[in-house]
Order: sequence, then structure tokens, then C-alpha cells
Amino acid sequence: GVDLTTFSAFGTKSTTTQEPIMPVKIHGMPPSANAIGPCILAAHAECGGLEMCNLMEGAHKTEAFSKINPYQHIPALEDGDFAIGESVAILRYIALKYKPELYPAAAGDFEACGTIDFAIDAFLGEVMKHHVGVVYTVFGFAPAPEDQAASTSALMAALDKWGKTFLKGKTYVLGDKLSIADFKVVPFFWSAMCCEPKVPGFEVPAQIKEYVNNFFGAVEAAKIMKECGGFAIAEFAASKDALK
Repeated sequence: GVDLTTFSAFGTKSTTTQEPIMPVKIHGMPPSANAIGPCILAAHAECGGLEMCNLMEGAHKTEAFSKINPYQHIPALEDGDFAIGESVAILRYIALKYKPELYPAAAGDFEACGTIDFAIDAFLGEVMKHHVGVVYTVFGFAPAPEDQAASTSALMAALDKWGKTFLKGKTYVLGDKLSIADFKVVPFFWSAMCCEPKVPGFEVPAQIKEYVNNFFGAVEAAKIMKECGGFAIAEFAASKDALK
């Protein structure tokens, strides 16, 4: 096994060179799309990054972790004495404090914030339920659905509609500017792309693939989704068996 504590938020081994002290710790695991989005944002905002919480070893069940997040879920954020759970709450907090242009409430751009929240909520309400029946099944996070072909078709349709709704004529949810919506959804879309070879008949819409690739091009820290000592989303997906 690989000791993930030696990996920084950028997916490379930390060195002895003097680095600025960054206050934010995101407790999570690299294969978790839910957790890795906040890790990428913390690295992008240069305020922190991944703090390994090994669920397989029960790290989330400890008394110490329960003080950070009483619900014992990842991701969880620590920023000095402040701690919260839930990925969207963490994304908003990091943006508001460290990278306000990614959620421009302080600038009074309430329409942008509304668009961001609509995109995130639509993903959670309309796409995520279908994501579980395909990607989580491949990853071993959820049991196989009764009808895999129907679940696969439903996810493709949900991805297509989300893309047509929020990316029409745009690079990102806010046009040519990144926002926390992108940091929330891209890890899930990338997970789906990594599962294409594992799922018969599954193809992520071209619009979604282009969006994900644009995000990789703009956000250096996103490479942790491709390589992280065997635990990145791409590496984790590659290690799994194809669905029948």
C-alpha cells in the first residue's frame, strides 16, 4: 500500500523545501469525488489541501474525527479552530474566505451566485441519483441496480440535460470564469468518464467531456484526480472490474 500522508494536494510527494503554512485541512480520500473537489479548491486557492482520512481503517469513526464532523463523513474541513462537514458548505466557505471570485456574494453578484447554486442543486437532485447506479457500482460504493442498462441510459440522459442547461455556449457554469459549481461537479463527471470502459454502452456526452478537459487545463491542482499513488479517481477506476 501507499502511505497517502506523503502526498500533498497536488498529488506529488511533499519535499523538505520551505512551503508557506496553509491553514485549511480537508479530511478526505482521493477516490471520493465528494471529498476531492474541496481538496482541489483548497489547493487552487492556496489555503490548504488534502488531509488523508482512511475510511478503510475507520479513521472517520475516531473520537478526534467526530469532533471535526459529528456525522463521521468525508469531506470535513478544519481551518484553525473552525470545523465543518459537507462538500458544498466547504466549497462555499473556502470561496467566501479565500477565493471570493469563485462565489461572488461579497461583490454583490447575486445572479452569479444563484446560477452557481442552481447548477449544484440540479446536479445533486437530478444527476447524482443516476451516478450512483453506474459509477458507484463500478467503484464498489453501492450495489448493482436491478436494471444496469436502464441505469446507464438514465445517467447519460441526466448528464446530457445538465450540460445543455448549464454549459450551452459556455466553457464553465459562469461562462469563461470558474466557480465553485465546477469544483463540485467536475470530479463526478471525471469519475463517470473513467468508468466508460467498465460499463457496456456507457458514453459521457461530448459537451461534458470538453467541460472536464477545460477544467483540467485551468486548474493545476486537478491533476490529483489522475494520479495520486494509486488512489486517484482515474487509478481507482482502472483497478475495478468491468460491469457485466
